Amino acid sequence: MRTLLLTLLAAAVIPGTLRASDALDIKGLRIGMTREEVREAMPSSETFTVAGVRGKYPVGVHFHEDRLDGLSFFFESSKFKTVLEALKEKYPGLRCEISTVVNGLGARFDQVYCKISDANGSINHLSIVNNPSTSVLGLTSKRSLDEMQQKSRERKKDI
Repeated sequence: MRTLLLTLLAAAVIPGTLRASDALDIKGLRIGMTREEVREAMPSSETFTVAGVRGKYPVGVHFHEDRLDGLSFFFESSKFKTVLEALKEKYPGLRCEISTVVNGLGARFDQVYCKISDANGSINHLSIVNNPSTSVLGLTSKRSLDEMQQKSRERKKDI
């Protein structure tokens, strides 16, 4: 959860924005869809794939006031580049940054974080989440990002 929070907070920092006429989606899933629209677009979260890549877990779908607020697709990090290539083809404005992460044993790994935003939210693609063998592709609403940033600011004041 902490890693996902850091990922989403980073979404506010990395540039990469679409024109207002464009709408972000992952396989037809867009922020603000109703539960029924999501069920029609994704009948099974267990068999959901992106760029032919299967998930490690069922897709995490999050709603706020019965509207799609976020989506998390976790998959094997060995397939990160496959998903990244498909994202870049669909969204040429996708922007990526590379940093280094260190695990508890001191091993260093390249962390690739990519993002593109529109007025409703952002798509975030992170090469390492929780461990080096897991990557994530996420769709997060602006409302959710704003809420997480506000909570982060409040925690920083609680010292």
